[in-house]
Amino acid sequence: MTRSIRFLFAMLMTALAVAAYGAPGAPGVPLAVDLHQDALTATRSNLPLLLFFTVPDCAYCKVVRRHYLAPLVRGDGGRRYIVREIDISGTDKANALDGKTTTHRELALLLNVRFGPTVMFVDRSGRQLAPPLIGGDTAGMYGAYLEQRLAGAMLELAKTSDNPKEKL
Repeated sequence: MTRSIRFLFAMLMTALAVAAYGAPGAPGVPLAVDLHQDALTATRSNLPLLLFFTVPDCAYCKVVRRHYLAPLVRGDGGRRYIVREIDISGTDKANALDGKTTTHRELALLLNVRFGPTVMFVDRSGRQLAPPLIGGDTAGMYGAYLEQRLAGAMLELAKTSDNPKEKL
C-alpha cells in the first residue's frame, strides 16, 4: 500500500472507532441535561435510570465511569442502560425528574447525595429501586455490587410495571 492509502485507511478506522465508542478519553457517560425525558425513555425500555454522581478530578469516579458505567451506556452486556452523570458541585443546568430546571449541585442536594462516586437506580418519579452504590472499586468487587444492584432494580421495576397505574 502506498503511504497515502495507509494514511486514509488509518483515518477511516479511527473515525469508525470514534463513532462506535466515542472519542479517546471521552467520559463515556453523558452529563445530565434532561432527566425527565431520560426517565421516560428508560421507562419505555423497562429499565431503571442510573444517576452517576461525581466530583471533579475524582480518581475513583474515573474508574467507575470508564470500567463499569460506560460499558452499560454502550450496551456491551447486550442491554443499553440510560446513565447520566451529575457533578455534585456543578453549576450546569439540567431538567430534574419533575421537569423543572435546576443545577447539578441542586440535584445532588435534592437527592441527598454527598459523595462521589455514587450511583442511584431510580424510576421515572425518582423512587429508588435499589440501594445506592456509594464509593469506588477499592476491593475489586465493584462489578459484582453493580450487577447485584441492577438485578434488584430490575426486579423492583418489574413489580411496579405490573401495576396498570404505573404504566405510561
